[in-house]
Amino acid sequence: MAKLKDSILKSTQEKYSNVDVATYAVLCAIYEKSEYRPLHVDVTEMARILFHTNSPTSSNKNIVRKSLAKLGMPNEVINYDLFVDINNRSDYYTEVYVEDLSKVLSEGSSKFRFALLRTYLGILSTFNSKHAKKIGYMSIAGMSQIFNISSVTLNKHIKCLQNSKVLYCRRRHGFNTSNVYSRWADRKLADEYVETHESKSKHADMYEEEYEEKTGTAVDGMSDLF
Repeated sequence: MAKLKDSILKSTQEKYSNVDVATYAVLCAIYEKSEYRPLHVDVTEMARILFHTNSPTSSNKNIVRKSLAKLGMPNEVINYDLFVDINNRSDYYTEVYVEDLSKVLSEGSSKFRFALLRTYLGILSTFNSKHAKKIGYMSIAGMSQIFNISSVTLNKHIKCLQNSKVLYCRRRHGFNTSNVYSRWADRKLADEYVETHESKSKHADMYEEEYEEKTGTAVDGMSDLF
């Protein structure tokens, strides 16, 4: 799995555009595939991947070069500060399967897939460390605010990512509940989390009902304990 720094994934559009983030993701994937050895930046190959074409144009390559420059690599000279040092505890990072990255970069127009990839990586970066960063449950409103996109666009992206089988969304119903997300490969963990949580909530509701019947006293918010 490629490791990407959260500081770049969660940056603003003003600092790094969608294509900059996509370029960074591809660069990290190539670095991972090289087994973390020094690598030569092949602009043509990166353009092929990013623009999903066997024959990238000069314009495609120039876009890659501009993004590399924004990332601190003006002459395609490797900037190793971009890559995650897993021994450095201040390096907060998100992992993505290279195969999933390829799937997202094959969707629609280049403008759409770069925006889609940023959303996907953004969702992965919200996954909770309590669950080994394999599942997350931030609300649509919360993600929409952090990613600075509308809830309509976000839901459209989530649906597309589900159809591509890179993101799994276990929907939950009820007051003050959010959906649970995982990588497609970890979808069983998302299901287990929801089922366990719902089981505990039902147990709490049953306890409240039994307590009220026996004592005639209402229990306020017992389910919040679970």
